[in-house]
Amino acid sequence: MPTADFFPLLLAVPLLPLGAWLLQVLFGKGLPRGGDWLSTGAMLGAFSITVALYLRAYGLGEEAEFFVWSSESEQGWKWLVSHEGMNSGLANFRAGLWYDGLTAPLLAMVAGVSFLVHLFSTGYMQGNSRYIAYFAGLSLFSFAMLAMLISDNLLFVFMFWEVMGLCSFLLIGHDSMDLKRPRPRAAAASVKAFLTTRVGDVALLLGLAIVWNGFGTLQFHELAVAVPDMIERYQGWPNWLETAGLLIFLGAVGKSAQFPLHVWLPDAMEGPTPVSAMIHAATMVAAGVYLMARSFPVLAPGVLAVIAVLGAFTAFFAATIALTQDDLKKVLAYSTISQLGYMISAIGLGSPDGALFHVFTHGLFKAGLFLGAGAVIYACNHKQDLRKLGGLRGRMPVTYVSMLLCTAAISGVPFLSGFYSKDVILAFAAQGWGGGAGMVAMLPLVLLGLAAPLTVLYMFRMFLLTFSGEPRSDHARAAKEVPLPMSLPLVLLGFGALFGAMLWFAKPYPSNAAHEVAVILASASLALGLFAALLFFQFRKLDPSQVAAALGPWSRGARSLYGVDGFLHSTIVLPVLALGRSASRFDRRIVDGAVHGIGGLAVWVGAQFRRLQSGHIQRYLYLTYAGLLILILFALWRVR
Repeated sequence: MPTADFFPLLLAVPLLPLGAWLLQVLFGKGLPRGGDWLSTGAMLGAFSITVALYLRAYGLGEEAEFFVWSSESEQGWKWLVSHEGMNSGLANFRAGLWYDGLTAPLLAMVAGVSFLVHLFSTGYMQGNSRYIAYFAGLSLFSFAMLAMLISDNLLFVFMFWEVMGLCSFLLIGHDSMDLKRPRPRAAAASVKAFLTTRVGDVALLLGLAIVWNGFGTLQFHELAVAVPDMIERYQGWPNWLETAGLLIFLGAVGKSAQFPLHVWLPDAMEGPTPVSAMIHAATMVAAGVYLMARSFPVLAPGVLAVIAVLGAFTAFFAATIALTQDDLKKVLAYSTISQLGYMISAIGLGSPDGALFHVFTHGLFKAGLFLGAGAVIYACNHKQDLRKLGGLRGRMPVTYVSMLLCTAAISGVPFLSGFYSKDVILAFAAQGWGGGAGMVAMLPLVLLGLAAPLTVLYMFRMFLLTFSGEPRSDHARAAKEVPLPMSLPLVLLGFGALFGAMLWFAKPYPSNAAHEVAVILASASLALGLFAALLFFQFRKLDPSQVAAALGPWSRGARSLYGVDGFLHSTIVLPVLALGRSASRFDRRIVDGAVHGIGGLAVWVGAQFRRLQSGHIQRYLYLTYAGLLILILFALWRVR
């Protein structure tokens, strides 16, 4: 499939935004418009290349689902060695690029969404005091995700994974240093995101170390061969490999915001809204699912069972919380957590390609939802409380249509992109998985089936409260459609919500019986959720507050986030802070006290001896004679 120019073209995809980042850091202040056109143009170039590569892969027809191209045998480079002749241990590690039927559409989606976020930001971030730093951070963020997608080994995946963690920290906390309207909460949110995901990253690093120790390689194609050989030699999965699989999964739990490390993602909404679109649709949270899909050969059946159940539980858990949120972006944040639960559960159910299919479609319609939310917030003078919106349908028609399509897609309306990818996951849940047994094997199907109508309900609740009825504030009454640089991405992402599933050519195939169950479940969920949303929020036939009161502790629990944040704060954050304060006091009073005491003693002794330096020669003669007399007396005493 590849031609001679394939390698440099693929390598140029991440290097273009990296070059834009470097130029903006060095020369951004001297560039027109802060160099936003440079970052946006670089992403347009990267997107154009990914589309060309995608079309070349798509042209293979049915073979497109199975082709794999790696630079391992053709081009690549050794790493961490000083001599090409060394071929043992780490010296045998060779980095390269990986491009297959899963990478092709994902790479194009990430590049396309990143470009649209850059374009949207040129309007949304106008007047921001840190405009140059913002676009530089977006470029570096895009580079890290694109480079991760084409890495052919877990080590480089981990390296770019960490760069994304740094970029998320910088961009979530971007407004904390705004000279006009600083937001201290943004700084706290960025620290929370950084530290929470570090918990998973430490586990991931340990897991990769175990895999390297066991196989001597971290490259995907070598692991795919080595793991079956290892299982055959051990006559089963060795304990150390199961441990490594669990540790790698914990890395994805942090990055992809699965229970209980989901707590950072809603707080990350303190960052600018286009950053939220990047994090939720095209970069950070999708990285965890991608890692699990690429690591699938090293995941034991028992580990897959844990993954399937935890992902399904997260999907249901987050969906119940999303129903209670009044902040426009918080609804979408918990929606992302829930959809990530679907993807993670698909990995455990034995369908990594199904998980990545949903990553692809979700990236399109969730980017549209977040940028649509950004357009609403921008038009309503940065107000995002659903109780103070309403009536925007006629005032913002482009945003209205785009968000309607994206809301319908995530809800699973037939013939839209989300319907096909979610149907695959529900079908594999119906099939169960090899590691489960009895009722336990049905848990993913039950939990995902319960999350499906809740998804329809909370998404159409958000949509109807935003666009239907009469405006409920002066800001909503004064709203008008956003300018072209912001509305054009909404139009394009609306088309993505419509036709995105057609662009994914590595489609998974569940059994016919499971597919029928999934279609029935998805159709019933859509009808039930949409009917409830219209009754509550369009026709006002039912009062949501009365239903919430009837649910009692369940409603209060969801509104209080089930106490997870408070529990983690009480059991982990506060003890760590107390330990830190104790260590600080010990350092100041004991360690620093001892050092300062020794220094003070030396100063005092020096001050005493300084008194002998009076400048009077008579005193010096007296002291000399006294010292000489003492020496004579000492000598006579020794002789006697």
